[in-house]
Amino acid sequence: MKRIKEPSGAWDLLILFWSAFVVFAFIYEWLNPDQTEVLAFLQWGDDVSCAFFLTDLIWRWWAAENKLRFWKWGWIDLLASIPAFDSSVRLARLFRVFRIFRVVRALRSGARMVQYFFGDKQQSTMALAATLLFGSVLMGGVAVLHFESQGEHPSIQTAFDAIWWAVTTITTVGYGDTYPVSQGGRNVGLAMMFVGITLFSINSALLSSWLINSLNRRKKHEVDNAEIMDEVRALRAELAQLRESAQTPPAKDEQAS
Repeated sequence: MKRIKEPSGAWDLLILFWSAFVVFAFIYEWLNPDQTEVLAFLQWGDDVSCAFFLTDLIWRWWAAENKLRFWKWGWIDLLASIPAFDSSVRLARLFRVFRIFRVVRALRSGARMVQYFFGDKQQSTMALAATLLFGSVLMGGVAVLHFESQGEHPSIQTAFDAIWWAVTTITTVGYGDTYPVSQGGRNVGLAMMFVGITLFSINSALLSSWLINSLNRRKKHEVDNAEIMDEVRALRAELAQLRESAQTPPAKDEQAS
């Protein structure tokens, strides 16, 4: 049975992002316990992070050589994957704070991440840009909801409004149905516009480069195959000539001599 490889690269980067998000959510809830809408937003992100953590836990356990020894630290990961549905399990959130250290340890030292980022710069840059794009939507939504909830007659009042606004802003679509009215919310909007333009430009350039490189590799592969087939045909022709000369009887003067 083929052994499953441990997660690495882009997946590790994604788990590291969710770990940072959980730490941010934990600190925000501690500092602003009365921001109900923002906390509902963070709770949604917290539940999504639990799904990623549980998937990561199962993947690493399945790929571990010694599955019993894996649980020496795996039990912390298991507690970190418990969603905080109510206050009775809020203690589980404390373990999620340690998740960021567990993820860094799971990267098998910083050299592994350096190898990933400098081994294939195109792939690593695309993964980083995609993670930053997704993270900007979440963080921008939280920030604008925080500022707007303190203003009067806000257009952005719920977590869904914040997500919708963040997506339309970072993609520079801007439907105009939701918009920030506070100074802090507008500053967040300005930052997200610039972030969106930059990240989408980077991803577009990298995607174009990847497609061109893939096409070039395919053409090179086709050329190499054509050259190999030409050589095979030449070898077959030469072999046929050798067989024909071997089967041809000697001339009469050669037999007389």
